[in-house]
Amino acid sequence: MEETVNILFTVDISLADGSNIPGGIEFSK
Repeated sequence: MEETVNILFTVDISLADGSNIPGGIEFSK
């Protein structure tokens, strides 16, 4: 489970490119 969250979080950051950092953090939460 943790692995999936990590991957999603990483993908979110990569996709957002530092544009949607808050969204990524909220999603990981």
